[in-house]
Amino acid sequence: MRFGVLGVSMALTWFLMISTVASALSAIVAARAAGRRPVERTPQTGMWLALRLMPSVVAALFLVFAFGPAYLRFEPRDATEQIGAPLLAAASTMMLLIGWSLGRALVASVRVAALQRRWLLKATRLAWPAGAMPIYVVDAPMPAVALVGVVRPRIFVSRPVFDALTPEEFRVVVAHETAHRARWDNLVRWLLLASPDLFRATPLGRAATTHWASAAETVADDDAVDGDARCAVALASALVKVAKLMPAMTRSPLPISALYDGGPLAGRIGRLLAPRAVRSSRRRIGAAIAALRIAAGTASLASAAFAFHRPVHEITEWIVRLAG
Repeated sequence: MRFGVLGVSMALTWFLMISTVASALSAIVAARAAGRRPVERTPQTGMWLALRLMPSVVAALFLVFAFGPAYLRFEPRDATEQIGAPLLAAASTMMLLIGWSLGRALVASVRVAALQRRWLLKATRLAWPAGAMPIYVVDAPMPAVALVGVVRPRIFVSRPVFDALTPEEFRVVVAHETAHRARWDNLVRWLLLASPDLFRATPLGRAATTHWASAAETVADDDAVDGDARCAVALASALVKVAKLMPAMTRSPLPISALYDGGPLAGRIGRLLAPRAVRSSRRRIGAAIAALRIAAGTASLASAAFAFHRPVHEITEWIVRLAG
C-alpha cells in the first residue's frame, strides 16, 4: 500500500516540477517568438502548438520513460519512507490542477454536445456529395460557420450567412472547414483545454493558444484555396461577408472550429489576395511514414531514458528524504 501511495505522490510531484520548468522555458521561447512572428507569410501552427503543450507533454514523457520504470526497478516493495507534508502538498496541488483541467475539458464537451442538439432542432440538412461531412443550415443564433465534433464532425451554417454566400463562396467555406477536420483541429482545441500545466494561466500561455488558433485558420485558408487564385478571392469575399453579418462575435473557449471567431481579418484577407498564388499547406508526408517516425522516436526516447533510471531514482529518494 505504501509503495503505491508513495509512487503516485512522487509521480504527481515530478509532473508538477517538470511541467513548471517546461512552462518557464515555453514562456521564454514564446516571448522571443512573438516579436518576430510572420504569421501572414508562414503559419507556425506546429511551433505554437508545441510551445503550448510542451509542459504537459514533457512531464508526461518523463513519467512514462524515466520515473515510472526507475521506480519499479529500484524502489523496494516494502518501502517504509514517510510521505511528508511538503510532498503531500505538491502532489495534492498537481492532482487538483489535473482535475480542474480535465473537468474544464469535459464541461466544454458537454456544452458542445448541448449546442449541437439545440442547433439540430432548427436545422435543415443540405444535399451534399456522398461521403462528405453532413452540412446543416441553422435557423437559430450561432457562429457564422462552425465545425462541431471530432469523431463524427458536422458543419453548421447560420441561415443569414448561407443566404449571403454565392455557391462558389460556400464551396470554399466548406473546404476550409474540411481542412480543419483533416488536421484534427477540434481535437487539438480539446487537448489545449485539458492540458494540466501552469503555462496556460500566464499571459504568454494564452497568447500561444491565440497564435496557434490564428495560424490554424491561415493554414485552413491555404488548404481550402489550394493555390487557386479564384478560390482565394471567393474565400476572402466570404470572410468579409461573415464579418459584416457577425460583428459581435468573440473567440469561443469551446473545441469548435469557426470560419470567423471575431479576430482580426486583415492578415488573412491580405494573404488570400496577395499577387502570388496562395500555396496549399497540406503535409506531403503519408500517415504510414509519420507513424513510423513517431514509433522510432518513441523507441529512441525509451532507450535513452534507460540510462537515467538510476539517477532519477536517486533524486527521487533525495526528494522524499528532504520532504519527510
